[in-house]
Amino acid sequence: GHVSPSEDQTTELAAVNAERWYLSPGVKRIDTLQNGIVGALFLPPGPGPFPAMLDLWGMGGGLQEYRASLLASKGFVSLSLAYIGHKDLPGPPNRVNVDSEGRTEIFDSYQKYWTYDDQGYVIFKEVSLPANLPPDSIVELEKLDCPLMYIVGEDDLSASSTENADMIEETLRSAGKPHLFTRLSYPGAGHLIEPPYSPNARASLWSVKPKKLITLWGGHPAPHAAAQEDAWEKVLNFLNANLRR
Repeated sequence: GHVSPSEDQTTELAAVNAERWYLSPGVKRIDTLQNGIVGALFLPPGPGPFPAMLDLWGMGGGLQEYRASLLASKGFVSLSLAYIGHKDLPGPPNRVNVDSEGRTEIFDSYQKYWTYDDQGYVIFKEVSLPANLPPDSIVELEKLDCPLMYIVGEDDLSASSTENADMIEETLRSAGKPHLFTRLSYPGAGHLIEPPYSPNARASLWSVKPKKLITLWGGHPAPHAAAQEDAWEKVLNFLNANLRR
């Protein structure tokens, strides 16, 4: 049941502990710290050979291992790579390509595209609109020669997911490669489409320096949860179909 904050309720209605396994028995984890590479390598059990992949997280930084460990549990060699916000990486802990003062010209210039809701939470959606991206930062998609799956949360408030998916799809169509593109699109889902049963954070603390900022990721609980469950199954099917040949 639900308890209203106005009710004088001080005891739990119900409580349960649940254990979640991100690492199946037999999966090996190997720390990687060599030649500037910081990460964690996960190897499935058995003799192999196994398909391999590089698992990159977003701008939250650090070394995030949960997805790579799940992929290894499904039979993929997976390297989770840290490239920002890790103690073993050079430079300021929360920026990439910075100057001596820890600032980036591009990062600072993009602040003009920030918008805010009525609580003052930051919305980054317009930053990544195709029209707002520097031309030299756009990948030459017409040269793509491998299948690409793009997942869109239609309530994404952190990135212009739909607009960028449209751009990618049109570019590949014009290049005669529409068959390479697969789009998954989920109404009511936000930016952070994680493996199934992960809680959705519609908003979270993004930065404390030089000032405290809370950013909106988007997503509503029920449709976002359904999107995570559906997307994970389809991602695994996509990887199996294209990497196990």
